[in-house]
Amino acid sequence: MMTLRDAATGAGMYDVSLRNQVITLLLAGYETTASALTWAFYLLSQNPDVVALLRLELGASLGERPPAYADLPSLPYTRQVFEESLRLYPPAWVLGRVAQEDDRLGEYTVPAGTILAISPYTVHRRPASWDDPERFHPGRPESQRFAYLPFGAGPRQCIGKPFAMMEAQLIIAMVVRRFDLSLVPDHAIKPEPVFVLRPDRQMKVTLTPATGNPEWYSGL
Repeated sequence: MMTLRDAATGAGMYDVSLRNQVITLLLAGYETTASALTWAFYLLSQNPDVVALLRLELGASLGERPPAYADLPSLPYTRQVFEESLRLYPPAWVLGRVAQEDDRLGEYTVPAGTILAISPYTVHRRPASWDDPERFHPGRPESQRFAYLPFGAGPRQCIGKPFAMMEAQLIIAMVVRRFDLSLVPDHAIKPEPVFVLRPDRQMKVTLTPATGNPEWYSGL
């Protein structure tokens, strides 16, 4: 980034701009995905029936080889598992928007310039939008528009969505095929809404080698 130059002016980044870009890359591009994967593995540790279905898909689609980017279209349930995890525990648990013009929300007047806070965590658990909203149910029917927005919506939707979805699906596929995950007993976990929605403590799990591992795992 230090060597980048604007195509029109030839100018590089100011120090402040460079710092802000690096912080955005680290926090928005890695911490959010790490948090999302933590919650996904937490949910999988509590739902062995989902793990069984996931392994059936992975075995049928991949055989004995590791997953690759080209495999993603043939792994729809893997994607649904991660999407459902994002519904229950979206890393971006609150989003900020600015009203461009005067508006009304129900009984409230919203003047232009008002900063609004939208909580995907709340929207994703709204009974009017989702059947049995607290249940982890990959593959559930889609709800109405704007009821699911882990990456935001509209022109300000997260630019990193395709990358996050790609890396998360591949990581889930590799870990689930290799390990059984079980939460340490008496290790209660609660979501903590800070910059991202993270567990309120280190999430301790026991990893047990899964039966029937493909041969390519033996050297890892």
